[in-house]
Amino acid sequence: LTAEWCVPCQRMKRHVPSLSKLGAFVAVDIDRDRKLANLVAGGEEFTIPRVVVFRHGQPTATYLGRDLDALADYSASIPRGGP
Repeated sequence: LTAEWCVPCQRMKRHVPSLSKLGAFVAVDIDRDRKLANLVAGGEEFTIPRVVVFRHGQPTATYLGRDLDALADYSASIPRGGP
């Protein structure tokens, strides 16, 4: 989940190429698609940026917040065959 006004979200974009190599990667802007953002957030409060990993249609891992180093560690921890 992302938003145009979210500075950490914009900085996170540099990680998109490495994350997208692991599988499909979709950015959902919470201001443009509220219904899909609600679905991805699972009814929780919108904490952005948020990366949710799905496997077989089910969420298996979630990264929340603005700690870009943690996002890099998170993406490195996912098996290279995809989530």
